[in-house]
Amino acid sequence: MKCQAVEQNLLTVDDLIESLKPVFYTRMRLGEFDPPELNPYTSIPMSVVLSPEHCELAVQAACMSFVLLKNTNNLLPTRKQFTRIAVCMSQTLTAVSHIMFAS
Repeated sequence: MKCQAVEQNLLTVDDLIESLKPVFYTRMRLGEFDPPELNPYTSIPMSVVLSPEHCELAVQAACMSFVLLKNTNNLLPTRKQFTRIAVCMSQTLTAVSHIMFAS
């Protein structure tokens, strides 16, 4: 997969690597790259992960992680008729799961 920002010289490969280090460090600490039998989180049943308490906490965390962007000098590539934009990322950095526009 090619990175358009790197190809357009908007971002260097070194900057990209540096920005991804914390993400992969966290994933490593969570054991995502370990064999399942060595990852303590794989023993947690889905009934616990998807419990109402965990789902409520996940929604609460998502609400607290919203970031508002100020479009100073029209830097963001948005249409003029939109005054607010919400971008919700999926758990991976590979795709935007939803982009919602509201006027």
